[in-house]
Amino acid sequence: MKKLICAKMPVKNTEAIAVMLCEDDIPVELYIERRGGNIACGDIFVGYVEKIIPPEGGAFVRLSENERGYLPPSKRKNIVYKTAKKDDIMKPGDEIIVRIETESTAEKHAVLNCSLKTPGNKEIVDEIKEKGLHRPAGTCLYKAPRRWSEILDRNAAEEFSRIVTDDETVFEDLGGKAAFYDDKLVSLYKLYNLSTVLDRALAKKVWLSSGAYVFIERTEAFTVIDVNSGKISGRAGSEELFLKVNKEAADEIFRQLRLRHISGSILVDFISMKKGESVNELFSYCQELAEADPVYVNVVDITKLGIMEITRHKTVRPLAAQIAAL
Repeated sequence: MKKLICAKMPVKNTEAIAVMLCEDDIPVELYIERRGGNIACGDIFVGYVEKIIPPEGGAFVRLSENERGYLPPSKRKNIVYKTAKKDDIMKPGDEIIVRIETESTAEKHAVLNCSLKTPGNKEIVDEIKEKGLHRPAGTCLYKAPRRWSEILDRNAAEEFSRIVTDDETVFEDLGGKAAFYDDKLVSLYKLYNLSTVLDRALAKKVWLSSGAYVFIERTEAFTVIDVNSGKISGRAGSEELFLKVNKEAADEIFRQLRLRHISGSILVDFISMKKGESVNELFSYCQELAEADPVYVNVVDITKLGIMEITRHKTVRPLAAQIAAL
């Protein structure tokens, strides 16, 4: 049974929304977003070009009275102008249709793109373009599904035991699908220990019930995960025990990949096992875990030393980057 919690929560002295998906009361996905943001990744606007940055040709574009974005030179292909131009030279005062590629942070503007990708087909994109030709600058032509809606859409066939929020905007956006939490004594994020969940999801060391632990560290090129026997290292080791601990670690590792939104190349150093059948059993087990991830995961190979290579497709920013962006 699944639960979806959308709770107001202070993070880094910022009013944030924590969105947590639980399966059998275990957190499997966690997102941290700024509360009250007017724009989100995937939204499409009629923007007003305020300034061109020489010599590369990037541009600052006003999206609304309080929101501006930066259009890099590499994102300027196939510009859709509101008013037809004799040339393709963008100038201050032009009104163009842009998509939010990366949301703004406290220090940086949103990153824009002239490529108008949406979850729909080409006809929908054409409709958005046509609509944009008749709307003033600052108009939102397309509002991408918010995180909570995307999770529910993705799990439409699943049964939820509870969907709850204490944020009025989220409650309205969910259109009656969620219960509204308004207890003044205990806040929703404290009720579900979201601060603890977040701290553990950012920690490098994750303890397992067996006494072993998993150590997760991000390098510039890839993510390294080490399975350490920890508190069981002093016991007489056996192939059966090592396989059992490695499977327990694999369960936690694949949960952490999803919880932390880890993507790219991932190297996992499992406890070494001598028997080929044990290694093959672990490899097959990890393939099964990969298939359960809603994001595409490929378990590539495992070496004789027990190093497993995994790749995971990137769909959202890592959890640590979401915190840094507040």
